[in-house]
Amino acid sequence: MANATNTGPAIYQWLAGDAVLTALLSETDAIYEGLAPSGTKFPYIVYDAVAPQELNLVSGNRTLDELWQIKAMATTRAEASAIAARVETRMIQQDITVTGWTVYWVSRETGISFAELPNDGVRVYNIGADYRIRLAG
Repeated sequence: MANATNTGPAIYQWLAGDAVLTALLSETDAIYEGLAPSGTKFPYIVYDAVAPQELNLVSGNRTLDELWQIKAMATTRAEASAIAARVETRMIQQDITVTGWTVYWVSRETGISFAELPNDGVRVYNIGADYRIRLAG
């Protein structure tokens, strides 16, 4: 399906293209699809497709309805919140470009906010949201 090859890289480019956002990260390219590499320094962003589906329309036009989870991961709630807020600002601008598709809808849906304590004992805050992206092709 097109979401795995087109939308993921487009999200990366869209987020990485914002200097305000990348200044909040441990490195300017600390944005990862799926999982961050082991040993990645905080803070960073992870994103992944949660529920992609292709809609079959009577008109015969291809339409994708994708739900992407985008979250900041940081060792303080303040850092994670600031990054998540900037991601939201960036995503709802709806100017994201996905090769081969026309993006006609981007909306923030369910918010995400939780902390975890991995084996190394460092508390990690996960703050972000699910974003619905609708594309026509």
